[in-house]
Amino acid sequence: MKRFWIFLLLFLLAGAVVVLVAYQLAMRQQEARMPQLPAPAPSFVAQTREAMLYFSDPEGSYLVAETRMLPACDGELPCLLQTVEAALQGSETGMVNIYPRNTRLLGAEFRDGEVVLDFDRSFLTYHPGGTLPELLTVYGLANTVAVNFPYVRQIRILIEGAAIPSIRGHLDLRGPVSADFQYTRPPEKMTNPQAPQGGAGGE
Repeated sequence: MKRFWIFLLLFLLAGAVVVLVAYQLAMRQQEARMPQLPAPAPSFVAQTREAMLYFSDPEGSYLVAETRMLPACDGELPCLLQTVEAALQGSETGMVNIYPRNTRLLGAEFRDGEVVLDFDRSFLTYHPGGTLPELLTVYGLANTVAVNFPYVRQIRILIEGAAIPSIRGHLDLRGPVSADFQYTRPPEKMTNPQAPQGGAGGE
């Protein structure tokens, strides 16, 4: 009788092992049939950003947009400073620089829907003057800011922290200046890619 119970116990244990093995095989087959999710893409941090800067056409008649790849920046103010300083450095595609040479941007800030740009006195000293050159300089800055920061439509220009009436008497700068694209033409309209010597940024 004792042998019978031992045999029965061994039989039940063997059956349990068979059932467990069969269950594990079935689970593996089910997992194999399940669609595999793609591996997550590695995180990517942009190293550059695209900016639009305005300069003059070779004849000094109107503004032309130039696309520039700038280093990535973090925050509104660093991006604003970087953008304006890139414009002050001049064109990389042969356009005429409309910003007076040696001009330094002393500071900038967002204030009540407008951008305040504070330049050193080189902005006045080295500007050639004249109605159209002054228009191109001021609206080149205003349009550059407006295109890259669409929620800003006006700029205010200061010289070493103080307001000025104009650059050389042709365009009123006592208040803010709104972006104005009537002086702008697309670059594909150009016929001469070589910039002449001179202009507001010439030596």
